[in-house]
Amino acid sequence: MYYRSVGHGAVLLINQAPNAAGRVIDEDMARMKEFGDEIRRRFANPLAKGSGQGDTVELDIGGETDIDHVILMEDIRFGERVRGYAVEGLVNGEWERLAAGTAIGHKKIDYFNAAKVSKIRFVSLDSVGEPLILRIAAFSVGKIPVNSVKPASGLRKVGEWGTELYDLETYRAEMRFNLSPFIDDAGQYRVSFQLARDETPLVIEDAWIEIGGVRQEGYVTRADGENQFDVYMPGVAKDIVFRASSVYEKTPQLMGYTYIKRVS
Repeated sequence: MYYRSVGHGAVLLINQAPNAAGRVIDEDMARMKEFGDEIRRRFANPLAKGSGQGDTVELDIGGETDIDHVILMEDIRFGERVRGYAVEGLVNGEWERLAAGTAIGHKKIDYFNAAKVSKIRFVSLDSVGEPLILRIAAFSVGKIPVNSVKPASGLRKVGEWGTELYDLETYRAEMRFNLSPFIDDAGQYRVSFQLARDETPLVIEDAWIEIGGVRQEGYVTRADGENQFDVYMPGVAKDIVFRASSVYEKTPQLMGYTYIKRVS
């Protein structure tokens, strides 16, 4: 709940109502304090923090250290500029990808299996204007959330999606996922959308590939599986973006993940 709201730059609304006497019962107050204490335990004291601007912002951890969370924040006084990014860690002298996403905004909390790194860095994969990173911070929390969706072998997560993407008037969502970090050679890839829990079925109206902001015809076909698409790439490029549109008659209640897998 916290990761899906605050961790995606939104506000967490607990909706804790008082009883008929105008009081929040002691048991509920105790649980909320436990919740707050756990949030502070996880994120009050980063191992290292910094800021910067440009396509790469590096942070020295101060020696090889286990980390499992990174928090990024943009300086949104100047707009939300990042459209695709990766978080990388320096492991034994080599940069390795720890996490990736499509937006940061006010705040993005990324989590991953613990990695022993000496430095981390933000790498912009797609942006509108120069990225302005107000905060980059590394944490060792000791545990990470467990996704209810277990990806099959070979699948790599490229992004998340949910109700928050849908326009409140048109009930339409435009999804975009930067595939550049996941396509390392020419070939066939499969992009799949999986629900995190049993809710409204996802409806994909159209899907296509953009390279350098230009729509490429014939690169995407629907696969046999539900909400799966085959992507045919003739080579690699810096800004390969998978686009998909979804529309309903009313705002859907759903959330899920998008994965990619090399097919041939």
